[in-house]
Amino acid sequence: MDCNLTIQTLEAYKKLTEEISNHNQLLKEKTIILYVATLLDSKNREVLDLCLDILEIFIKNNKSHEVLTVTFGVIEALESLSIRLVI
Repeated sequence: MDCNLTIQTLEAYKKLTEEISNHNQLLKEKTIILYVATLLDSKNREVLDLCLDILEIFIKNNKSHEVLTVTFGVIEALESLSIRLVI
């Protein structure tokens, strides 16, 4: 995996998510959510931080909660990460 390209992609996604008006379309498409959930398995700290930042931005928007909880892989990836960080 090319971490530089991944980080650049995540930074672009983070910019998109920072604008609340983009959330509706981004949540419908789910590409960002699934990409971020997949990358929560990364061992690269910068990648993990960006993924968590993006999820945090979505979580701050109450309207996104349902999509996040029903999108397969998001909760599971967060649970896996939390277990990994405890060990």
